Amino acid sequence: MIDPIVAPDPQAGVGEQHCDEIIDRIDFKEIPTKVAYSLTPFGRSLAKALGPLCQWGTDHMLTVERISEHRTTALAQPQYSRNG
Repeated sequence: MIDPIVAPDPQAGVGEQHCDEIIDRIDFKEIPTKVAYSLTPFGRSLAKALGPLCQWGTDHMLTVERISEHRTTALAQPQYSRNG
């Protein structure tokens, strides 16, 4: 049996990034809750490393879209049917 897909909690990713030392979280211990987030030096180095990858994606967006569309079309063909 496959487990049902559950929408992720948006805060769950923040917690993981905090544990991974990518972001700092400051809890001001106020009501209503007040927290602040910032990148750690490690997080800033990751952002710097991802910059070129993001630029590559932007530069090649049309090619990636064309390839993705071609793949989707090919998978819809009968020879790729999961029942066949």
